[in-house]
Amino acid sequence: MFSDGYPWNTVTPRGDYVPDHAAVAAKAALGLWALWDTEYTDVLYEAIIELYDPEKGMFEGLYERGQGRVEIFTANNNGIILTSLLHKVQGKILTGYHGDTEVWYTAFRDQDVRERRQYPDPPQRDDWLPALRHSIQTEEDF
Repeated sequence: MFSDGYPWNTVTPRGDYVPDHAAVAAKAALGLWALWDTEYTDVLYEAIIELYDPEKGMFEGLYERGQGRVEIFTANNNGIILTSLLHKVQGKILTGYHGDTEVWYTAFRDQDVRERRQYPDPPQRDDWLPALRHSIQTEEDF
């Protein structure tokens, strides 16, 4: 990770060096922990796991120089954290399209895996909007 020619360099959008703003990002720490079971990811998890407000979600992160938490809440941060936790619990969330696979909202239809994993019911053919149709569908298909 380089910025302005230096590894792990913390800079403002103008390029000013601001080492006091270096932080461990909660979404990155939890994402790594969800993907890999290592001592390092466990340390990251322990560093950020209590950075939350029950009413607002997870804080952005933890300053590296001991100034406390980054006092910001964003949908991006919390969305990535929720996705990471879902992956940790159930494994792969989406699969790529390979010509014979279905799009995410129709995968596993007619199987009990939808109910066991509490997937939402897929939209019915009459409910599909043009934007939701699969890229290989033609107008004759609908």
